[in-house]
Amino acid sequence: MKRVTDNPYDLQFDLLRQALLEIKGIEQFLATPGGTRFLEFIAVRQYELNGLAALYKQAIIPAINKNSVTQRKLWKQSRASKAVQLDEGHFREDKYVVIRLAYVQLFHLYESFINDLFPHCEQIVDEPNYQAGSLYSYIKSVLGVDFKRPSYHPTLKEVNYVANCVKHTNGLPKRTPVPERFKSLDRSLPIRIHEAELYRDFISIRELMGKVVIDVAWANQLLLSRSLISSMEGDTLQRIQASAINVAESFLKQAFGKYTANLAPQLEDGPHGQ
Repeated sequence: MKRVTDNPYDLQFDLLRQALLEIKGIEQFLATPGGTRFLEFIAVRQYELNGLAALYKQAIIPAINKNSVTQRKLWKQSRASKAVQLDEGHFREDKYVVIRLAYVQLFHLYESFINDLFPHCEQIVDEPNYQAGSLYSYIKSVLGVDFKRPSYHPTLKEVNYVANCVKHTNGLPKRTPVPERFKSLDRSLPIRIHEAELYRDFISIRELMGKVVIDVAWANQLLLSRSLISSMEGDTLQRIQASAINVAESFLKQAFGKYTANLAPQLEDGPHGQ
């Protein structure tokens, strides 16, 4: 009997749902139409990122490497090679151009995910005292993290840096401040990143996406609890509930400290790398 292998789409979806269900009280919201749309949104964005990574690893980069070998061979066999000087790096440059463009795609995908995450999180809540748009403000002002800026994660800062250099300086590492990873680069030459680094960065951003989903969902539940308290009657009950929420919030601030620990001066192009 042929062994049935696990489908990667199913594995990823099951892991996502399992991680979300660890958040106290969220199960009832995931069962609502808004919760279904939220879960679908997260799964689709993760599938998009995985699909993009697979496209570069399994198709685009191998095809470019193969073409580079072919072009180098044709050049060496040509009469023109006797009159025109081309170094070996010329035939590898197409790969570096494509890899730099991959960073533009990767950052755009993550930025779009963050911009859409908050409204999707909020739509699973059906509570009159819960105001739309309050989740982002709560995380930014109370927990101290602005998820719409790339400075809260080292790899995200680096991905954003490469993307901005592609868009604004023709791939030259002239944007400031320069992440530590790129400080040794020649500023007169376009950024050259090996494909192995690109694949590692895809994995890092995928892991970051998963962590942010869980952390933002936790914050959403805490904010919902605060909204529910404001609608309760009885001062004693409110004080007890508020005290419990304050304790939970202090732990959440510690958890969000992993983002604020990475904060550094902003890139010169503003919050969205424009």
